[in-house]
Amino acid sequence: MVLWKKAGDFEIGTDFWAWSSQVARFKVMERIRKYSRDRLVFDESFIREIADLASERSAGFDDERSALRGCLERLPPAQRTLLEMRYTQNLAIGRIAQEMSRPSGSIRQTLYRIRGLLMQCIESRLGTQE
Repeated sequence: MVLWKKAGDFEIGTDFWAWSSQVARFKVMERIRKYSRDRLVFDESFIREIADLASERSAGFDDERSALRGCLERLPPAQRTLLEMRYTQNLAIGRIAQEMSRPSGSIRQTLYRIRGLLMQCIESRLGTQE
């Protein structure tokens, strides 16, 4: 909910994960200060360590995100359009089926296959980077 309220502060084109992590970190620190009188409170250095660890782990997502972009670019336009309809426009399977004049089951199966292809492609790209 906090991210939704602060969405206006996010600069498009910047790293969403880094921004959202920073917002969460400040919110946690605010809570710690507010409830510091309670008996079961972690000190700020512990929270910083956890936040730093989370930040380090999120750096690995950059490689995965880059691999996904590359794999998406290799898909035929019809498959990219189908993914965009489902995951960017958030259209229901039935609606996509109507717009493409195809049975819902066919759309489901095609999306399943595309996800499988993307997974294989990402794993292949990440395997060659290591």
